[in-house]
Amino acid sequence: MTIRIKLALSLCIAMLLVCFMGTVFFKARSLERATRHELEEASKTVAHLQDLIEGLEKQFARADYFLVTLDAKEESEFRSLKRSNAAKLELIGWIPFERDLLNATTTAESLFNLQKDRHTRSISTLIADNYAATTRQLRQNMRQHLTLVIEESHKRQALAQSKLKRLDTTFSMLLLLGALSLVAVNLFIYRSIASPLAIIHDGIVRLGSGIKDDAMIKLNSLDEFGQLAAAFNSMVHKLQELEKLKQDFVSSATHELRSPLSAGQSFVTLLLEDISKKKSGEPLSLQDVERWRNFLGRLKSNLDRLHAFISDMLEMSKIERGKLECNISKMDLRPIIEETVEFFRAKAKEKQITIGAELPVTSASCLADSERIRQIAVNLIDNAIKFTRRGGNIKVSLSKDDADALRVSVSDEGPGIPPADRQRVFNKFEHVKDAYKFAEGAKGTGLGLSICKAIIEAHKGKIWVDGVKGREGARFNFTLPVAQEKG
Repeated sequence: MTIRIKLALSLCIAMLLVCFMGTVFFKARSLERATRHELEEASKTVAHLQDLIEGLEKQFARADYFLVTLDAKEESEFRSLKRSNAAKLELIGWIPFERDLLNATTTAESLFNLQKDRHTRSISTLIADNYAATTRQLRQNMRQHLTLVIEESHKRQALAQSKLKRLDTTFSMLLLLGALSLVAVNLFIYRSIASPLAIIHDGIVRLGSGIKDDAMIKLNSLDEFGQLAAAFNSMVHKLQELEKLKQDFVSSATHELRSPLSAGQSFVTLLLEDISKKKSGEPLSLQDVERWRNFLGRLKSNLDRLHAFISDMLEMSKIERGKLECNISKMDLRPIIEETVEFFRAKAKEKQITIGAELPVTSASCLADSERIRQIAVNLIDNAIKFTRRGGNIKVSLSKDDADALRVSVSDEGPGIPPADRQRVFNKFEHVKDAYKFAEGAKGTGLGLSICKAIIEAHKGKIWVDGVKGREGARFNFTLPVAQEKG
């Protein structure tokens, strides 16, 4: 999982949690409002009922006083309270003692009417008794109903309070769970970023202390940090290879510089010693001349070797700066191959090596810099002699690679080059370690093939190495573009 995906996932989870918590919050607020409204309604119902019962008590108390005082004002108060209680009853709605209330009211009004007529006062005694019984039943039913309503209200309040408490607890738990989830996600993202960064930092610190094997980063992940670690390890590996190449080059360069200089110094010292032994005016003998000629020849050979090494270094410097000079023109490739082969016959003979040229192509015109191609041929044939075992064979061939290119191949009977190393040998300072077990002569600087590759690429050709079919050895090949005939 990449860092981008992790961050996107973290953001999505955070947004989902926020949306979820928002939904829970608004739902909780809605439930809380509904519950509190229910509590308020229950309280209002009890209050309205208490107010109604209190009004009814006052209403029938006026009727009770009327029976005692026969005061017309009591009737007036009764009827006023009746109207007020009727409005309260409409606000409450249905009540279970509504029939008893109707009977008591009707009886009280009948009693008021009979008491006004003196001829019917004897009958009113019976109505008064009926009124007393009716109001007594009404009051009993009102008290029972009020008690039931209050108990029901208390139950509803307790249930609502419990519901609110559970709602608060649930919301708190969900809030805590959301916070912990966010912390867990952030911690996961932090660890997935901070931990690889710490490992990479340690690797960089180790690398800063020197190019060592322990500078490699052990980080197995498929995200950007894993890619960064892989690139870092690749860089460390290349730095280690460059460090090894540098060490090999310094050793080789030191040898290449010191050997001819030491040899030249020895020959000059011997020559000066011989000259100092000669007395003034004493003629030189043929033996002295021959010995001095030998000293000077060896001195020149070592100076040539030193000059060739420095030339390779300067040539490589030009290539790296993109300043390689090639004077490309139409030329015949056959004479250069023949001359180079002839030039190396003597050196090959010293190792009992047979060197031959196969030049079946009649037309070998190509577009190239003749001196640069001679330089490549010299390098490849010299390497072939160096790595071929004594008594072996070297073959230099010229053929048509296709209609647009000529191919030159140099085959030897050396140890060969493993397939894994065939691309590397054209890099700067590269050596095939096993091959040098069979090499004779000074170890090269590892620049020759790199220079050859640069020259061939400047000619828009190709250079590569492969094996020799059916035997040990290596075959170096390069191609050059054919010169097209005009017309």
